[in-house]
Amino acid sequence: MMRRSAFACCLLVIVLIQVESEGALSTDVDIRFSKQLYNVSIPENSVAKTYATQAPGAERMGIHVRSNALSDIRYKIVDGDRDKFFKAEDRLVGDFCFLFIRTRTGNNDVLNRERKDKYVLQVRATATKREGKQKVSFSVDTTVVVTVLDTNDLNPLFYPTEYNATVFEDTPVHQSILKVVAEDADLGRNGEIYYSFAEETDKFAIHPMSGVISLSRPLRYNEGTYHELTVLGQDRGALFRQGSGMVSKAKVRIRVKKVNFHAPEIRIRRHPQIVENSNADIYAIVNVSDKDSGVHGEIKSLEIVDGDPDGHFRIRPTKQKGEFNIEVLKLLDRETTPQGYTLKLRAVDRGVPPRESYKSVPVHLTDLNDNAPVFNKEMYEVKVPETAPVNTPLIRLKVTDADEGRNAQVFLEIPHGLGDRPRQRRHKKTVFR
Repeated sequence: MMRRSAFACCLLVIVLIQVESEGALSTDVDIRFSKQLYNVSIPENSVAKTYATQAPGAERMGIHVRSNALSDIRYKIVDGDRDKFFKAEDRLVGDFCFLFIRTRTGNNDVLNRERKDKYVLQVRATATKREGKQKVSFSVDTTVVVTVLDTNDLNPLFYPTEYNATVFEDTPVHQSILKVVAEDADLGRNGEIYYSFAEETDKFAIHPMSGVISLSRPLRYNEGTYHELTVLGQDRGALFRQGSGMVSKAKVRIRVKKVNFHAPEIRIRRHPQIVENSNADIYAIVNVSDKDSGVHGEIKSLEIVDGDPDGHFRIRPTKQKGEFNIEVLKLLDRETTPQGYTLKLRAVDRGVPPRESYKSVPVHLTDLNDNAPVFNKEMYEVKVPETAPVNTPLIRLKVTDADEGRNAQVFLEIPHGLGDRPRQRRHKKTVFR
């Protein structure tokens, strides 16, 4: 009985020593990745079994394997790939077990950079080591950042697809008319859009990068009131592939609006003068014309705006287009207005915006002998000494006449009285002796 107990104790000691020895060997295993973080890239829309690549000169991905230390190293993505796009592969070359990241097979979805451009994968490496009859497993993790590279998989899109603009015919050359806008979600050159016209035109130009349409030649309403252009939008990535890829289109409609270029022209036929207090109704005939066409060439009004404060004249249209009469409303008195009148006419057309012109019309009044001479006194008293010789001046008479010219010349005579026969004296001045 004592021998059996002693044998059992010896056996237990041997077993404990062996386990402790195996534990000591396990701690000597060194399993780790060459880096804690790797960066790889892969193009979007990649087919199954497309491998992500590292930048040139980057540290190789994987684990360095010491001889006879580890066996059966496997890699697995444990986090960061919710959509199951990627698969981790191992490949042992010499003493290095390479880690590869590729796209899975059997996945109906594809990588889309515009939806997600980066994946941060947590990759775990597991390895085993045989220690006696037992296999001990080891594991270590690393991070792999997968950047999804852009491919020219999208075409430019115009929004809106139709543009309308109204341009006045006097718009200066090189002035911007409108801007078309297209968008492309691709990156870099693949997202840079080149604009052009589908058909050649010498009246309009488009900036290839900004999409601004400007005027390259003057527009004339009479030459055309409507222009329709087709604008093409193509990304520069397609251009560098010798025109491959889809082209987007947008319609541009430009309407030319007529401009009121010319102001009305006023021509007058008038009498050289008009006799005051006469019954003349029409003093002048005015013709107003406009070189513009359409509504811009129609005359809206002709009116007297200055020179007739008392309203002696008026303007009335005749039955002929653009013809007006200047009529006399009230009797004209030269003595009240000795300098006559200077009527200021204004003609306005119906254009947008309206234009106007002015012209002055002189009105000269001819005198009518409608005023009698007037003495400065109704009665004169003179005392003459009886010794006064013949031809002695007795009194100075003052006579005025509001008329002019011959109508203002006054003749004086003594129609009756004592003494000799009547005597006459003719004077041109208004002061007589």
